[in-house]
Amino acid sequence: TLYPEVCETLDRLDQFPLAVVTNKPFEFTVAILEGFGLRERFTAVIGGDSLPERKPSPLMLHEAARRCNVPTSRALMIGDSRIDVAAGRNAGMATCGYTSGFRGRDELAAAGADYLIDHLGELVAIVGG
Repeated sequence: TLYPEVCETLDRLDQFPLAVVTNKPFEFTVAILEGFGLRERFTAVIGGDSLPERKPSPLMLHEAARRCNVPTSRALMIGDSRIDVAAGRNAGMATCGYTSGFRGRDELAAAGADYLIDHLGELVAIVGG
């Protein structure tokens, strides 16, 4: 199932190029996005088998920013684990930890996320959407 507020938040952020960057296999990720009718909302989808390195390496995030035509300094990495925060930091991106996701507030705070959100809708205030 989708996390709460996913579709509403994507609707509010539709003026921004968006990417999915995951260590899960590419084909699996695309199948999930297509199953929920979300694939077309993302400019880039990069799976763990798409490039030679995986998160926390910055390579995947640099490629996502390139495909979205956004400098890494103007990008925001949103994730739910310390690996996501580390990848964002390694890529020179601001980071946002989603505390209701995979790991929780303590791990994301300890990882040094720039922002912590409990609800996906809070992203709108962070990015100005």
